[in-house]
Amino acid sequence: MSNYPTITGNSGYGDQADKSFAQFKAGEDIDKGAPVYISTVADDGITVLMAKADTPMVGIATEDADEGAFFKAQTKGFCEYILTDGGVTSGQMLIPGTDVCDSVAIGSADAAEAWVGFGIALADDASTVLSAAWIDCFGS
Repeated sequence: MSNYPTITGNSGYGDQADKSFAQFKAGEDIDKGAPVYISTVADDGITVLMAKADTPMVGIATEDADEGAFFKAQTKGFCEYILTDGGVTSGQMLIPGTDVCDSVAIGSADAAEAWVGFGIALADDASTVLSAAWIDCFGS
């Protein structure tokens, strides 16, 4: 089995065929719901880290992962669990913050924020978890 991401549709990870997933290697402890970006590419897999502002996201972690472990991340489609900064409102563009998703109003996004946008909030977050969003991460 390859250590590089395998993008799949509905493969037992959800009941919607419009979802895509990939396998990555955790370069640090990764929290379920955290947006991740590529840190390094090597023979043993693609290593990702949790979000930093202005980094292109490749997925949302679907499970907790210890540093060095392989885990699944959702890359596209309806996503039910995303960690946020606590200020996401329905209809806003999702952008990376520090270890969580941040958001901006679509009409006010400047070029620096818009190029890293990876989804749309379909609900207001509940404290620091967003339960409904459409994501389409960089490269998915």
